[in-house]
Amino acid sequence: MSRRALLVTLAALGAALLLWPRHAPAPLDGGDGTELINRVWIDGWPAGDRDQREVLAIIDPPREPTSRMGAFVRASRWRGAYEGFVYTPPRAGRIQIRYPQSGREEAARFQVTPCSGDGFNRCLTIEGNSSGVHRYRSNDDLIIRPRATDQGDKPGVDPSLLDPTALLRLVDSARPSR
Repeated sequence: MSRRALLVTLAALGAALLLWPRHAPAPLDGGDGTELINRVWIDGWPAGDRDQREVLAIIDPPREPTSRMGAFVRASRWRGAYEGFVYTPPRAGRIQIRYPQSGREEAARFQVTPCSGDGFNRCLTIEGNSSGVHRYRSNDDLIIRPRATDQGDKPGVDPSLLDPTALLRLVDSARPSR
């Protein structure tokens, strides 16, 4: 093949790749937050006890709409920091976050899509948040389930799940076997 023919072929291949339609995975929850909330999101499995990971947990206690809260956590088994927040119900792929400690407010955009690999089946992209990272992953073992309370069978979510140590225990228990 002549040099000119090779260059024309490579240019045509490059143009085809640029013009090929790219389809992003469809969101799993239509932007209403059903897949975002009551789930623990991590940026990856910890490699060891001292490996710090980014964790995001958002809970929505049933029948307790004033208790909507979440936390961005950066922690290893031995050291960690977190910033808690309260939020308004997500709509159209947006969530309004308020950090009570600082009084800061922000409107973050999010999208939950299917993904695979390394034991994960959900991917979260979140933008507009000043805490945490912008890409997280989760699986069906990282769901925060309602629990019975001392007040009979009224469901609720244990707010202590937002404790960094409790979140890391949940992540450890959900990690697939190697």
